[in-house]
Amino acid sequence: MFEWANGKIWKNMFSYVVYITSHEINQMANSSLVELISKDWPDGQPPIADILSDPQKILFVLEDLDNVEINLNINKSALCGDSREQMPVLVLLASLLTRKMAPGCSFLISSRPDAMADTWTLMKKTDTLLTLHFSCEMRQKYFTLFFKDSQRAMTAFKFVQENEIFTHLCQVPILCWVTCIALNRQMDKGDDLKHSRQTLTDIYAHFLADTLTSEAANQCALVLLQRLCSLALEGLLHDTLHFTEEDLRSVGFTTADVSTLQTLRILLPSSNRKDHYTFIHLKLQEFCAAIAFMMELTKSRIPSAGENFKEKRERYTDFSPIITFIFGLLNEKRRKTLETALGCRLRTGNIRLTYFSVGTTFEDVFKAIVHNQNLTFLSLNCMPISLKVFSLLHEVLANPMCSIQHLSLMKCDLKASAYEEIASLLISSRKLKKLTLSKNPLNDHTVKILCDALLHPDCALESLVLSGCFFTGDACRQIAFALKSNPNLKSLELGSNHIGDAGTELLCDSLKHPNCKLENLGLEECMLTSACCAALASVLIGSKTLRKLNLLGNKLGDEGIVQLLEGLGHPDCVLQTVG
Repeated sequence: MFEWANGKIWKNMFSYVVYITSHEINQMANSSLVELISKDWPDGQPPIADILSDPQKILFVLEDLDNVEINLNINKSALCGDSREQMPVLVLLASLLTRKMAPGCSFLISSRPDAMADTWTLMKKTDTLLTLHFSCEMRQKYFTLFFKDSQRAMTAFKFVQENEIFTHLCQVPILCWVTCIALNRQMDKGDDLKHSRQTLTDIYAHFLADTLTSEAANQCALVLLQRLCSLALEGLLHDTLHFTEEDLRSVGFTTADVSTLQTLRILLPSSNRKDHYTFIHLKLQEFCAAIAFMMELTKSRIPSAGENFKEKRERYTDFSPIITFIFGLLNEKRRKTLETALGCRLRTGNIRLTYFSVGTTFEDVFKAIVHNQNLTFLSLNCMPISLKVFSLLHEVLANPMCSIQHLSLMKCDLKASAYEEIASLLISSRKLKKLTLSKNPLNDHTVKILCDALLHPDCALESLVLSGCFFTGDACRQIAFALKSNPNLKSLELGSNHIGDAGTELLCDSLKHPNCKLENLGLEECMLTSACCAALASVLIGSKTLRKLNLLGNKLGDEGIVQLLEGLGHPDCVLQTVG
């Protein structure tokens, strides 16, 4: 484009340029060539006859072809040469690319490599495919221009050339810039690159540490980091790479923040979405998302998360790069790069691997993460839990190096067969003290499977969360039996289930049993009425261990509340919290 603008190429070659983005194409169903040419014309009335009289003077600029929803493989018999005919946008594009329509026109196409194979089959032999990757010669020239000091430039370039991962990284111009900033920071600190063993995590950690503490940042680096990480994670969880101004405000960014991040070249205006912003590269967004999993951040939901239609490139399904970054940040030295420079605190004892898919990378990194002795809480919420995942869980929880005490599988759409695997985990994992299964479907049969595991002498579970699992009072018979047979169980959350009065009375009989050591019981929103309050009041008097009882969201009535108050006022009542 610069060569063209400077008149060094294509001089006097084109009279008309038609600019088309993938976003525009994805919004189209049917169109004609005349409409395509007219869309950006000032008055919508271009001189069509003059333009099409010499198609060799037309250049079509097609941006981000890999983001186009349609498949360009099309039967040649379907191609059309009529510039005014309405046709599916697939047929229109294919007809132009094959020059069936506007023969002799030219195309300038930007695309990621994975989309070029199909496109190339449609294009003419005279067409040329150019990649924008930095060659080795271009990388060396860039390092010389960036570092200015020839010795430092050669040291950094040699370090990159000897590392296959960094060589691949620096083929992308913007990531080459990121790498140079990171290496320059390390050399400024006196680090010896020759003897350092670095990963991509090191590069992005030093890049953020450098940019967010530069003079241009002119404000609290920690606040910017927190907001960036919230934005990055929310975006990837909800298939959003292009953010509106409302999205930025929803995570706390001010107009000044956005201006600063543009100056720092961390966020930039989207090239094809008006009034949208994007991270300079997906890899930086993934790294910030990894940090978000290891920080205590205020929960926020970006408005764009509610959009029904997401473009092809925005659909994010492979979380393995994030897991790899999390693994890298478990290394103390890499964490310190961020913690020391930015004042953040990255946790290693509580990591939520929510929404992740399972692949080879996941398996390797998952094993490494859970073997971290600082890790005590593992959340796999909203993740598809296959037999492969259960096999991994069995392996890591049985490892003596594993310190996980709380496993959360909330909203994983567990099937009946999954509860057999969970029961096996409860029996074989002596360190596991808390299990959360909220918002998974349970019935009498699957509840029995769990309760049979609770009865096993090797089960050490102390807390079980079954909120919103759709079971009824009939299942409480099995739970009640487990309560009076398992003295280890201290906390039981059963809220938002259709337990009813009959189910509650079954539980109350066991709560008064001397073998029951339950300290916390959650029965909120369980469709209880005054009919079960006499039984609950008897528990308040008879239980020597129950300290907390949650009854919110039930229609207990005045009579029922009076009965509960009488129980609370009894001298034998040891309850401390009621809700």
